[in-house]
Amino acid sequence: MDDLQCKPKGILDFDTFYNEHPTTEFYRLGSILDATENVEVIARQARACILDSVYDDASLHNANRNGHGPAANQKRFSASQLTVMVDALNVLITKYSEWKDAGDQLAGELVIVLKGYLRQISSEQQFEMDMEQLT
Repeated sequence: MDDLQCKPKGILDFDTFYNEHPTTEFYRLGSILDATENVEVIARQARACILDSVYDDASLHNANRNGHGPAANQKRFSASQLTVMVDALNVLITKYSEWKDAGDQLAGELVIVLKGYLRQISSEQQFEMDMEQLT
């Protein structure tokens, strides 16, 4: 991961994408794709219709979860898996913090999102480490 050379073109936090109607984020994504070479996108005029159709039809996105899948306690990562995630996030935060310090605004936005994930995963990691000590 140390040789990661991609430069962000825009920041979309998928976990917050569907918190409310994702109009702003959807159009931000469209603008990013419009400005990217060799990427075909649907016409701007059709995007609102597509967004409404997908958003209103829960079978087409994550809201389709019916609650009949595995219980939450069966979808846990081990402490060692979470450590790998924490380490990877720290590498990315360090890399993009350097870009942020060099004046890259998008890198700054990405660092904020990554630090949010780091807080969540670190808490989960601590919980799993505590649970492993109890067993």
